[in-house]
Amino acid sequence: MNILHVNQQIGPGGASGICSTLHRTLHANGHESHILTGRKLREEPGGQLINHDRYRSTWGRFWMRLARVINRYSGRIRGAQRISERWIPYLAAPMRWWAWWGGHEDFYFPGTGHLIDQAPFHPDVLHLHNLHGDYFDLRELPGLSHAVPTIITLHDAWMLAGHCSHSFACERWKTGCGVCPDLDISPAIRRDASAFNWQRKKAIYRHSQLSVVCPSQWLADKVRQSILMEGVQHLEVINNGVNTSVFKPGDKAAAREILGWPQDAFVVLFAASGIKNNIWKDYVTMRKAIRLAGERVCGRSMRFFAVGEAASDEQVGSVKIEFLPYRDALAECYQAADVYLHAAKAEAWGLVITEALACGTPAVATAVGGIPEQIVEGETGFLVPPGDALAMAECLIRLAQSSDLLHRMGAAAAKDAAERFSLERMVSGYDRLYQNMIESRNLYT
Repeated sequence: MNILHVNQQIGPGGASGICSTLHRTLHANGHESHILTGRKLREEPGGQLINHDRYRSTWGRFWMRLARVINRYSGRIRGAQRISERWIPYLAAPMRWWAWWGGHEDFYFPGTGHLIDQAPFHPDVLHLHNLHGDYFDLRELPGLSHAVPTIITLHDAWMLAGHCSHSFACERWKTGCGVCPDLDISPAIRRDASAFNWQRKKAIYRHSQLSVVCPSQWLADKVRQSILMEGVQHLEVINNGVNTSVFKPGDKAAAREILGWPQDAFVVLFAASGIKNNIWKDYVTMRKAIRLAGERVCGRSMRFFAVGEAASDEQVGSVKIEFLPYRDALAECYQAADVYLHAAKAEAWGLVITEALACGTPAVATAVGGIPEQIVEGETGFLVPPGDALAMAECLIRLAQSSDLLHRMGAAAAKDAAERFSLERMVSGYDRLYQNMIESRNLYT
């Protein structure tokens, strides 16, 4: 099979990690796979940037070339990056400026309609991932989906609403948006045109032919109540998977030795991008929980390692919180930790939780989004209400005070993750879906 993936970026974690992992595994299984992306955070064999410049006007190409020249001096000239990435693209396509000013979502990316021409092969399946992030013209979705069997894997809820990638407690996405309670939720808009954006998306979907995959039943249930169903021909859940040959139980003492973590401490771990200011996570609740637990864990020191932000360490009561920059090799961190702690306000899945469980590390997490579908309450970890620091602390204390419970939960977590969330299981699900889509399209051509 020839599979063409499209995603906002190539890089670690989240949608990018799932896209790259699926791409590499398909290659290893003998299929042709290629990634077209809006930007690259790292090199990926079989990955390339979408060429939008080729399809711009002469005016647009001139300004975008100037933007690239200015961007080379971003480290030496103050404001150069903002000028090259923010303002010059509006000069290249003035309608983009008009859209931004009016609160319309930005769809002015002319290479989108030519994705199939930019691939090194004619794809049997077009597999779309995150479509927001200033690189994709959603208006091309009907044409693309009629030309090639098209899958969209949702990694958040952006396609269901008038601008936001998660709506939190707001349910206006069900009825038309408008009077948006928070324009700053990513992707932010300047003015409240959420009702216009919602109606435009609805019209786009109505003329599309899509197979939609969700990583969790929670997100699939939202899709069924949304405008996206206008274009859905097939909807299913394929859980995100992890490589269990990498994310597996290991020698805790050896992992701590490598990382330089204390051998005798009760170690709690959390991993996310931009921890303190990440609007999807709840660092404040975790911080309170750590302080409360530290006050009651007697006879053993407690340490909290937060991976994903290079910030100064904090002393919270008797517990030291240490911030560590993001690292690709997270398996050692999971293996070295006693508990994985995860407080989220919104989460379509939470791949870091899956990785921790696969390493035999019990998880304590908030019961939001798709998280309850990963943790077997009381067996592989604990679920707590969002924002409840006391409940979170009590779960940490139970695990800190009972090595038997900790080991039993760890063993159960590794076994359950290997059975339900393996990379092989995820790839098999997509492989079956690809085959079915190709066969179905062939029946009607």
